Amino acid sequence: GPVERPAQGDVLLVATPRDVERLRREDPGAGRAWRAATRKVLGGLMEAGGKVEGFTDDGDYVVAMTR
Repeated sequence: GPVERPAQGDVLLVATPRDVERLRREDPGAGRAWRAATRKVLGGLMEAGGKVEGFTDDGDYVVAMTR
């Protein structure tokens, strides 16, 4: 599933599969599981004051946490 990892200061990265389209094609169940897990992680971060600021070159979500 998605992994949260600190980037810099109050910024977190939420990892995603490198080729999510391929994952969805080759293993639809795993694709759905990733999607649900990513929504859960991002939802929790947003409830805690996070805001998606963009994406890394690898496709990970960049989430800035506010205090």
